[in-house]
Amino acid sequence: MKIISIEEADYGCEELPEGAELMCRLIVEDETGQRIVEIPDKMVDELKLHEGMNIDSGILKD
Repeated sequence: MKIISIEEADYGCEELPEGAELMCRLIVEDETGQRIVEIPDKMVDELKLHEGMNIDSGILKD
């Protein structure tokens, strides 16, 4: 599975809800096509994820 894009999750006009964890939206692609997965921002940093990187789908829970 390949990471196509990493973006901050969209909270619309509102700010991040109090107590909520900052999330990132990943667009990933595999043999079945593209899909969007939201994961905690800290996970992106901890795993050093970046666009163009190939990852094991097991690390993403969607």
